[in-house]
Amino acid sequence: MTGCETWRRAALGMALLAGGCNWGGGGGGSAARTGDQRLARPTGAGAVAAPVEDTGAGIYNQVNVEFHQDEARLGGILKERDEPSDEPVRQVSSTVRQVVDGTKPDGQAQPATTQPTSAPDGVEAAGNSPVKEGTYYTIGGVVAEVNGQPIYANRVLNILARALQAKAHEDDRPEFMTAARDLIENQIDELIRAEILFAAAQRNLSPEEKMLAQSMTMAWRNSQITAAGGSLQQAMRQAADRGEDFEQLLQEQYRLFMTQVYVQKKLMPRVQLSANDLRRYYQEHIDQFTQFDEASFRVIRIDPKKMESRDAALDRITTLWRQLQRGEADFAKVAGQINHDAFLMKNNGQVPGPVQRGSYRQQAVEDAVWKTPVGAVTDIVTGDDGAFYIALVESKQQGRVMAFEEENVQESIRETLRSQQLRTLMDQARQKLAENASVRRDPGMVEVAVEMASQNYDRWRATAPPTPDKPAMTTEQVIDTLLPPETGNQ
Repeated sequence: MTGCETWRRAALGMALLAGGCNWGGGGGGSAARTGDQRLARPTGAGAVAAPVEDTGAGIYNQVNVEFHQDEARLGGILKERDEPSDEPVRQVSSTVRQVVDGTKPDGQAQPATTQPTSAPDGVEAAGNSPVKEGTYYTIGGVVAEVNGQPIYANRVLNILARALQAKAHEDDRPEFMTAARDLIENQIDELIRAEILFAAAQRNLSPEEKMLAQSMTMAWRNSQITAAGGSLQQAMRQAADRGEDFEQLLQEQYRLFMTQVYVQKKLMPRVQLSANDLRRYYQEHIDQFTQFDEASFRVIRIDPKKMESRDAALDRITTLWRQLQRGEADFAKVAGQINHDAFLMKNNGQVPGPVQRGSYRQQAVEDAVWKTPVGAVTDIVTGDDGAFYIALVESKQQGRVMAFEEENVQESIRETLRSQQLRTLMDQARQKLAENASVRRDPGMVEVAVEMASQNYDRWRATAPPTPDKPAMTTEQVIDTLLPPETGNQ
């Protein structure tokens, strides 16, 4: 079977990108590594190296994606192969993606586990430079090993780079060292758990299900190329500028997607919900489904203490009120120019909100807002601080308790309970798999990783604080454009 035919099959009939087997925009990139290339063990305390695996035929526009590994390395992960599900996995539900990749239902990402972020300055990740055949490359020490699979210090630091750089700006060196050690230890624990699940996925997924993970990886890859302007070379260059290796990023995504497919196959079918479960949750968490009275409004504050007299302050706000009532001025512009509240002036009078009824600090202002129609300006009121206030009412919403019978209420509860059950099942699965896994940690190399972070403290502190990268299309958005809609209960 040709490489083209293999990937037409891997895509499961989904057109990831036009053009047959040309999976990316543009060619070039670093030279592909061959199966004969090796990374030798460098000298120095705790320093190690690892071979570059034979990656088979998974080369696309000269970017390697290691889809096949020697399963003999995984021999100790389980005493026996898990019984496969009756039906092969053909898609991954949103619940599984949220739980496995650490994304909350509201779309906010939790701390990373397997996906690297920007590498620390001065800490070079393995693979950032082409490896010439017959040469050697230092890739750092092994902080832990799971069934013979090493977890390198560089990988841990790559994942934590932004968090560590932020800590360098917040803490002095002793506090930074303590925080760095905690972050590194916790990240190693997360990577060990992730490695155990990935090994189980390698062992238990069918070829068709592994192809699903491959096609998801290619979809992610194409989304990165699209975000880089359609050029593979540009995507690789942007990754290198961030201290990342594009090939390594693909490997990490493949591991993540393999784990998602495994969880969908082995654990998601065990999530069972009844109507009583949903109703019980609704009754115990009724506050989550209670919408309170809310209003959005802008405020102008005139303080007599900052005027010649109280009468002068009253004259000023009365003049403003009349101009606004006649439509001779724009409330937001006036509030941004004339205001004795610095925060309100900076924000053109906008009060952060919506504001729940009963929560605004000036009760007289809030009462006036609820008496005034939307789009109108309130009467002049005196606050508890003696200042004069007027407000523009922009919106109001009357509160209510959402009924259990509403479809979005039940779907919200169902998603929450699914996630809770799935997380519990994942914890149980990890614990069971860990009992049969060979896990070794190297405390000495953990200290080396902490020292590597410490060596970058002054550099990080001297540079600007890290800012979030411009988000590309999310994995969910890409996959949702390729996979058929979910049907039935999960």
